[in-house]
Amino acid sequence: METLESQFKEKIQSGENLISQINNSFLNNVSGVAKLRKKIKVEIQFLEKTMRSSKMKEEHLLCTNLHHFQALLNHALVQPCDSLLQHFFYYHGDQKCKICVDIVANKGQKWIKVISRNPKALSQISLGAGEYGQRSVLDQAEEYVECARENFVMFEPPEVIFHFSCGIERQLANELIKRCITISGDILESNTHITKEDVGTESDEFSDEDLSSESEESSDELDTPICDTHSIRNQLNVLNLNEVPILNLDVTTLVAYVSNLTNGGAYHKFSYPLNQQAEWELQNPVKPVLEKYFQGKLSCLAKWLFKRFATL
Repeated sequence: METLESQFKEKIQSGENLISQINNSFLNNVSGVAKLRKKIKVEIQFLEKTMRSSKMKEEHLLCTNLHHFQALLNHALVQPCDSLLQHFFYYHGDQKCKICVDIVANKGQKWIKVISRNPKALSQISLGAGEYGQRSVLDQAEEYVECARENFVMFEPPEVIFHFSCGIERQLANELIKRCITISGDILESNTHITKEDVGTESDEFSDEDLSSESEESSDELDTPICDTHSIRNQLNVLNLNEVPILNLDVTTLVAYVSNLTNGGAYHKFSYPLNQQAEWELQNPVKPVLEKYFQGKLSCLAKWLFKRFATL
């Protein structure tokens, strides 16, 4: 039978493995990864300190968030991940509130919360069987949806996804779906039998406190303009613009749509830089791309922008 000390060592090693996994993956360059790495190190340091003090208890292993961080990392690695542990703000009445989204993916269009609790415990807490003041997953769902409705991406609220790494009981899943939550993970048949240990005190919630500040990545300055139209088109495809019902036009788009250059004038010879733009236009005509995304959509334009465009 494993000793408590050996279990502590295994848990510490699992934390070290998480950091190595992050460092050797594409997530190493994702915004927010430093915050995740630091949280993992805090858990490791706590276990190491407890082990040195010889005050080890089984509860310390049950309450560590390392298993939750493992679930978060596993799910982030299979997503088009934009950022980790990103804060978003919203107003509940007059009160400014904040949530921390575990994974932001698909160019901000998906907010993913990773939940690693025992599915029976989740159901019981949602029925009021948790500790005093303990928030249920239904409470969290309402907060996420309310926040998403105040943080539009491409004129729509992000899709809120709750990923249950250990599964979720069907009855609770149905309640979440009613609250506009997309369910990810195994849906299990309900089982009402539960012990106090199942409910437990573990928390897969992150605190609102920022544990680290991250510098923005700097981009290299280019001596000459580069128009990577292939890359731009790929980005447009990722954003699923065909599903966006409204287009908010800017002056640049209007100019590109009506200019002589994009309406058959690209064969004329111009002085630089128009010559270069004409070459780009001949290689990848802009107007067909714009017309494709205009089709079937409501286009809108700020009044002051329209006046500015009319004076050009």
